[in-house]
Amino acid sequence: MNSDSRLRVSLQITHPIISADEIIGHFNYPILYKNSVGMPQQNKNGLSLGEISLETAIRFELHDKEITSCEDMHSYEDISEILLDDLEGFNKEFLQKLVATGGRCAFLIEASKNENVFLELSDKLIHALSSLGAAVYFDFYGGGLHGNSDPSFRVSLRTEHPSLSADEIDEHFSYPAHRKCSVGMPRKSKAGLDMKGVWPVTYVGFRMHDKAITNFEGMSEFLLDALDGFDKAFMNEFIATGGRCRFLFGIFADDHAFWKFSPELMNSLSSLNFAIDLDCYGSYTED
Repeated sequence: MNSDSRLRVSLQITHPIISADEIIGHFNYPILYKNSVGMPQQNKNGLSLGEISLETAIRFELHDKEITSCEDMHSYEDISEILLDDLEGFNKEFLQKLVATGGRCAFLIEASKNENVFLELSDKLIHALSSLGAAVYFDFYGGGLHGNSDPSFRVSLRTEHPSLSADEIDEHFSYPAHRKCSVGMPRKSKAGLDMKGVWPVTYVGFRMHDKAITNFEGMSEFLLDALDGFDKAFMNEFIATGGRCRFLFGIFADDHAFWKFSPELMNSLSSLNFAIDLDCYGSYTED
């Protein structure tokens, strides 16, 4: 079992025409690898792979931090602020032109931890990524060197609103609600036990599917299909009057899981002001 925890963030850029050197001049980060279109391919150690690159590919290292204590794990939760700070220093006009001419831009987030890692893609970050046509890739390494079960994920929809009741929200979604709490009502635990005070906001959580999903390649399409079925007029009014929506992913991987959030998904999430939370569990076996 891997005892250390690590967070690594890199920027991956590809383009069918522009050379690596033309792109590199617009960034001030260490280069992990580079290959120019039409040139012999090389690995990250500079050794020839015996083929010609069909496109330019570059990977910049933005952050690489080893995390060894629970107290330091807050760095994972702040990933949205980390990426927003990076984006602030980017040449946005150049990146937009790069994508508009056939290039691709993606942040790769690699996280390694034996147990739990929590990451948030805030609505603010998703807006910024959407404006650049950028994607986000995740590489999660759990605690086991050889996992005993296939990686899987579950998705739920979480909504909050300062004034609408839980029933008013529930009627606009076709998914079963697993948790409903209306603003101003007495607080109760999930088991129905009385708690102090009243709910400060309305909260409704929805189950989006029954069984765990193992098709990580279809993750973006899963969310795009879900968003396409939402009541857009209601969602716009919901957000405009102070509501918040987010998808919560539970990622379970004994060993390794990789998934992508596409630029198309970033655009759809941005248009509805959605956020994404990722709860990643290593050394875990699904029932």
